[in-house]
Amino acid sequence: MHLTRRHFLAAATGIVASRAAGRVLAASNVAYVTPNGQGNGTSWDDAANIAALPQLIKMVGPGGIIALLAEGQYEVAEPIEISGANGAEVMIFGSSRNLGPRTARIVGTRRAWNSGKANAAQFGGNTLFVLGQNGSNLRLANLDIRNVGRVLDMSDRRAGNIVIENVAFTNIRDGIYTNDGSAISNVTIRNFSGRGFSKRPSASTAAARIGPSKTASSIAASNMATISLSASNAPIAPMACASSAALPPIASTSAAMKTNTGMAMALPAERGNANILIQNHRSWGNSDGGYDLKSEGTRLINCVSQDNKRNFRIWGGTGRNPIELQGCASIAPRDRGGVGSSHHMWLRGAEGDSRDAASVVWRNGVLSGGSTDIAIYAEGGNVAVHLVDTDTSRLPKSMKLFSATADSSKILVGSAADNGVDLVLTESPIIAVAGAHSAIPLKADGDVSRRLAEQKGDLGLDLDGATLSLDVPDGSSGGLVLLQARDSRGVPVEKELTVRVKENPLGAGAVLASAFAPAAATNAVTDAVGLNQPVLNGKASFRDGGLRFSGNDAYVEIPASANFHLDGPFAIHLRFSLDASNGTGELDVMSNWQLSSNERFRVPCGSGKRLNFARSTDGRAHDGNFIMGPQLAYERIYDVIASKAADGHIELIIDGVMAGRSPEPVEALHASPVPLRVSGRANGDATGIGTLYALEIYKGRSDLPPPTS
Repeated sequence: MHLTRRHFLAAATGIVASRAAGRVLAASNVAYVTPNGQGNGTSWDDAANIAALPQLIKMVGPGGIIALLAEGQYEVAEPIEISGANGAEVMIFGSSRNLGPRTARIVGTRRAWNSGKANAAQFGGNTLFVLGQNGSNLRLANLDIRNVGRVLDMSDRRAGNIVIENVAFTNIRDGIYTNDGSAISNVTIRNFSGRGFSKRPSASTAAARIGPSKTASSIAASNMATISLSASNAPIAPMACASSAALPPIASTSAAMKTNTGMAMALPAERGNANILIQNHRSWGNSDGGYDLKSEGTRLINCVSQDNKRNFRIWGGTGRNPIELQGCASIAPRDRGGVGSSHHMWLRGAEGDSRDAASVVWRNGVLSGGSTDIAIYAEGGNVAVHLVDTDTSRLPKSMKLFSATADSSKILVGSAADNGVDLVLTESPIIAVAGAHSAIPLKADGDVSRRLAEQKGDLGLDLDGATLSLDVPDGSSGGLVLLQARDSRGVPVEKELTVRVKENPLGAGAVLASAFAPAAATNAVTDAVGLNQPVLNGKASFRDGGLRFSGNDAYVEIPASANFHLDGPFAIHLRFSLDASNGTGELDVMSNWQLSSNERFRVPCGSGKRLNFARSTDGRAHDGNFIMGPQLAYERIYDVIASKAADGHIELIIDGVMAGRSPEPVEALHASPVPLRVSGRANGDATGIGTLYALEIYKGRSDLPPPTS
C-alpha cells in the first residue's frame, strides 16, 4: 500500500504519550507496525508491515517514532532500508499497545548452530537493516534480533547520531557493520548483549568490533558474543557504550575457545578510530582479550574485565593521549591455551620498523587474583603504564606486577596526591650535526614516562626511553620537538625543544674524530665532530700530539652510538704505534666489541703481531671475517684505513698500500649497542700498550676528505 503524510494527518487527533521515547508526540508522528500488518500504519487497527519501514520513516518525519508491537515475531527475509531525518531523530522501537517499551522479536533466515567447528559463511542469513543515504539521527530500541547474517549494514555511508539500546542479538554473523567507505560518528550503544557462534569466518570474534573488516578461515567456539562494529578506517567518535540508571550494565560474554585458529575478544576497537567511550560494561570468559583497544582517545569508565585470557589488551595511546581507565577492575585472568600468556593487562610497544607504543593511565582501579606470573606485560619498547590510586594489594604475592621485553618500557605507580613533576630539564636548543646521528639524553625533575607529542621539520626522530635520537639530513634547517613527560599522578608536562643544525666541521659523513687537548692541568679527549663524548679512563699521558694507552690501566671509550652501525660505505682511519713492552700475544688497537655475540668490527694484532680487520654481519666471529695484514713493528707509527666502497668489498690499507681485501661483498656490520674502545675490548680482553694519534670514522663514503689546514 502506498503511504502518504495525509494518511497520518487524517487519522491523527489528540496526543500520544510515548514512555519509550520519554517525550510527548502528536499522533501524526507515530506509526504502528505489527507482525501481520497490511495497513497504512496510522493505528494498531490499521497497522503496517515491517517491510514498510522506509515509507513510514518519511511519514513520521523528524522526531517521530515507529512502534513495533511486541506480540508474536517478525519474520524478515529481505533487507529493509532504514534511516533517520534531518533535525531530530527517528526512533524504531519494540512497543506495547500503549506505546510503552517492550521487546519485539525479529527473526531472519540464518541456520542455527549447535557445536563443533564450523565455517560461519556456510550458515548464510539475510541482512536485516541497511542504512539509507540519510542515515543520521536514528535510534533502534527494545529489539530481540535472531538468526540473521548482518543486523545493520552501514557500508559506504556517512552518518551520525545513531543510538542502539536494549537490543539483543542471537546467532548472527555480523552485527553493526561498516566498511572502509563508511564514516560514522556519534554512535551510542547501551545495554546490548549477544550470543552466537561467529562474527564471520574470521580469526577473531567479537561482542562489539570497531575497525576494518577481516577475513580468515573458519573457527570453533561456543556461545560466542557476536555484536560487531566492523568499521572503517574513518573515525567513529565518540562511541559511548554507556548505561543509564534505568538500564543494567552492558555485558559481553563468550565461552572458552581452546584453539590456535582464532581468538575471542569481547570488545575490540581497531586502529583508525578515535574518541570511544565504554562505560559500565562487563566482559568475561573470553579466550583472548576482554577489551582489545587499538583505537586512540579511548576511555573506559567503571568497566570490569574478568576471567579472560588477557583482561585488557592495549595497543592504543601511541601519541600524546593515553588510553584511560577510570574505576575499572581486572579480576582473575585465566590462561585458556593458544598463543601467548595470560595477564591482567598486555600492551604492545615499539618494535622493528613500527615505533608506535601503547600507553595507559589507570585511575582508581583494582587488580585482583589470577594465576599468571606477570600482572602487566609490555611487549616492545616505550610502553608507558601509569597506575594512579589503583589497588594492586589483591594480587597473589608470587605475581610480578610488571615486566617488559625492552628497558625503555616502564610503569609508574603513584597517587593523585603525589608532588609530581613540574619541569622538563632537557636543554634547548639542541645542536645537531648535519648528515649525522645524535643521541640526546632527556631529563625531568622526577620520574616520568615520555612521548613525542609533536614535531616540525625534516628531522628523523626516534624515542627510546630517556634518549631522543636525531638523524639529521644534509641541508636540514632544523625543527621543533614537543616533548611530553607524564608523572606518577598521570599528569603531563610538555616542553618545546628547538633543534638547530650545524654543518659537519670535518666534512660530509664524519661521525667521529678524536681530538686531544693535553695541558699541564688537564688531559682530555674530545670528538671534533661534536656527536660523541669520549671518556678517558685511568691514568694517561700525552706525548708528541698523541694519547698513550695501556689496556686496563688507561683507555678511551666512546659510548655506543647508531653512528657506528656501518650499513653502507664507510672509512675508518687510525694512526697509532705499539710499544715493545706489550707482553701479550693478542691486543686490540680499537674495537667495537664486548662479547662474541656483540662484535661489529675491530682492528687487532693477533699472534705474531699481524694486523687485521675483523668484522661481523650476524653477531658472530667467523674465520672468513678477517682481512689479514702484515706483521707490525714496535715503536713505529702506522697509518691504517679500513674502508668499504659502493661495491661492498672491504679493503685494509696500511701506509697507502692495500694489505688485504674481502673476497665477497659485505653486508651491514652487526649493529649491537656496544661502546667503541681504544686499547682492548670493553670486557677487558686483548689489551695492549701504545699511542693513538688519530681515530676517525666516516659513514656514507669510503674516502677520507683532504686534511684541513
